[in-house]
Amino acid sequence: MLVTHLFEIHEKLGAKFTGFSGWEMPLSYSGVTDEHRTVRESAGVFDIGHMGRIEIRGGDSGSMLQMITVRDVMNMPAGSAQYTLISRPSGGIIDDILISRREKDRYMLCVNAANREKVIDWIMENGARFEFKIKDLTEDTGMISLQGPMSASVLERAISGPASSIKPWRFKEVKFGGVPCLVSMTGYTGEVGYEIMMDGVQSGKVWEILLDSGREFGIKPCGLGARDTLRLEMGYSLYGNDIDDDTTPIEAGLEWVVDFSKDDFIGKAALLEQKKNGPKRRLIFFELLQKGIPRRDFRIFSDGKEIGLVTSGNISPMLNKGIGIGYVMPEYAKPGIEVLIDIRGRVVPALIVMRPFYRRRSPSKVNL
Repeated sequence: MLVTHLFEIHEKLGAKFTGFSGWEMPLSYSGVTDEHRTVRESAGVFDIGHMGRIEIRGGDSGSMLQMITVRDVMNMPAGSAQYTLISRPSGGIIDDILISRREKDRYMLCVNAANREKVIDWIMENGARFEFKIKDLTEDTGMISLQGPMSASVLERAISGPASSIKPWRFKEVKFGGVPCLVSMTGYTGEVGYEIMMDGVQSGKVWEILLDSGREFGIKPCGLGARDTLRLEMGYSLYGNDIDDDTTPIEAGLEWVVDFSKDDFIGKAALLEQKKNGPKRRLIFFELLQKGIPRRDFRIFSDGKEIGLVTSGNISPMLNKGIGIGYVMPEYAKPGIEVLIDIRGRVVPALIVMRPFYRRRSPSKVNL
């Protein structure tokens, strides 16, 4: 199992660990619900060093990325980031990623931990005619996510400067106690937040600075458990559960990510055909109307027949009810429709709703 540069710090903090995509990662410290609520109400820090970080640079780097991703890369300004997908000729999703454009011909890809090698292989195979250099920076760097309504205040103390200089979907090079870091206003929780990349050897120093800077705000270290319940409350898809190689953006409600106006890209023809004819299934979000915990692969029923499957589910810490994501036949994928979830032989009614499940009491900028 791989470990991040913060592993020993997590051990000292008493973290409970879990294996995730080949990495030994903190599942929780004070408990998933406690960490979840801390992020919703104050601020939390996550070690996301397991996420893949791949640098692409050279004269054809933009053209290559334009071909293998579904969004427009060429018109991204330097210093910006965007959420996008890498697709197969069939339209299936190889990975959902974050691209940051550092300079004219220099990009950084943040990919899912389980897909790092797959993405690198796909780029090398399909980018052979382009001139670019690729470098896997994952194990030499560290990455920390600072999330929550107080995260800007924490960041300002940590960098001794205004957090307002870093805008949503933008990044900036700043220093934490002399440590150079790349900070983007992005995240996976639905809260205001930042993702911070640094040299791996220095990641422990940055982690401690963040905890010290947020002490008066009640900041806490958080694990993968809370990260998953936070993203679920917002209705964000998890690769391997809600999207995968056999799922298209149109089925997954991610058509908004696809730029059909740009020149040809891998998967465009298949996606155009599916857009015209309609998919055979669609992603839904549902809330249980009775007590229960929906889990992956639980069956969904309506009109006396099976209409789909749950792909993600849990209890919402903020709503105190079962919530989930799944796929059903297109005619049932409408908010307001009541369906039935088979929870280990017990049929529980559920209502299809719009995402997000959880809405903040006061407005804040969603970062995904």
